[in-house]
Amino acid sequence: MTKSQEDYIETIYMLFLAKRPARIRDIARCLNVKTPSVVKAVSELKSLGLVIQEPYGSVELTEEGLDTAKNVLLKHSLLKKFLILLGVTVEIAAEDACKMEHILSAETLDRITEFVTERLGEQACQENSDELIREAVGIVTDSFTKHPRTPPKPRKQRSESAEPAESTEPDESTSEN
Repeated sequence: MTKSQEDYIETIYMLFLAKRPARIRDIARCLNVKTPSVVKAVSELKSLGLVIQEPYGSVELTEEGLDTAKNVLLKHSLLKKFLILLGVTVEIAAEDACKMEHILSAETLDRITEFVTERLGEQACQENSDELIREAVGIVTDSFTKHPRTPPKPRKQRSESAEPAESTEPDESTSEN
């Protein structure tokens, strides 16, 4: 699975956790990408058997997709917690964890898991998973706040006469600024 596919499946899962439908436009808004990119990614995830989508409907995770998404999100959480234990700030830890989650080997992740579990204990790791769900809901909510849906701009109507249409823009000499 590619880094991009992991990002898409993680976003679909976060929308699910936030109890929002994973519509193409909402996935695009969360990832700050264009809808054709999402359509292509969803098509790839469908071919991998990770998502299903009825035409023009929301995207839903299959059982395998749900397991994959949980693993990606937990990997992110684990790496973030690991970096914080090393003294990295929360903001930088979140950014770096997002980058690292896609490139580390399973062996390295196993050693990091052991390290974090030894340091924090099993209970803290479970609490971290619960915190992760709250964080995911916050990330989705923030993406809708940062990238609010704006209504489309009205189109200018063409004049049917051969004369140029009058401008609908306000005259700068009469505007009050």
